Amino acid sequence: MTIAVCIRCGARKHGALTPCDGCGFDPAENLDKARSMILTDHFLAETDLDGIGERIRTGLPVNYPEEAVAEFVAMFERGADKLPAFLRIGCVIAILAVVGVVAFVVIRGV
Repeated sequence: MTIAVCIRCGARKHGALTPCDGCGFDPAENLDKARSMILTDHFLAETDLDGIGERIRTGLPVNYPEEAVAEFVAMFERGADKLPAFLRIGCVIAILAVVGVVAFVVIRGV
């Protein structure tokens, strides 16, 4: 799972776009999502993430690479972070199929 740093409080969290357990911040705006994507172990070493988290906790500014931020913002504006409808429907069908099989096995005692 992705290790990330909350752009609001500097706490570690799992997943760039998940709410922070520490402060509750949930990156909803495209700029916040873009910055959150950068503060992950996909782009930075864990030691760098620790240092950035400390900077945020102490109120020091964080310099985000402008080009990367712009690319992520553009991606979010295009909706590229969302699954296409046919994939969402496919995921729901797959989950329902698994639940059905489990229910069948439990009921039949197989």
